[in-house]
Amino acid sequence: MNIVFVCTGNTCRSPMAQALAIQQAQKQGLDCNIISAGLAAYRDAGASENAIEAMREIGVDISGHRSQPLTPSIIRQADIIVPMTDQHRQLLTAMGVPAEKLRSIGEIPDPYGGDLDVYRQCRDTLQQAVTALLSQL
Repeated sequence: MNIVFVCTGNTCRSPMAQALAIQQAQKQGLDCNIISAGLAAYRDAGASENAIEAMREIGVDISGHRSQPLTPSIIRQADIIVPMTDQHRQLLTAMGVPAEKLRSIGEIPDPYGGDLDVYRQCRDTLQQAVTALLSQL
């Protein structure tokens, strides 16, 4: 199963969600290929410093993450696409992504530009949402 987490720049929310999902899938013994991408991402940007630190605090290393834009190829290969917000979902729908591929995990506010506590809150919200999503698979 191919799962793609999608946010705007692919430097905060979706890389954190990707890493948390990989960890959770391993715990559950799920056979998944899990990636992340951004609707307005530049290629090869690193994860934000606060995202890296928030994840490091729970023993997850995303320091090697490199951003990528969401491409038609990624969309085609995906079984499940997980937008971070309803606005992302609407944009994906407008791009022609079939509704059956989209799975909501609620509204995940963008922590970009926030302090470490904002990133911790985002991480914790994502952890709950990702765990709930994967438990449904």
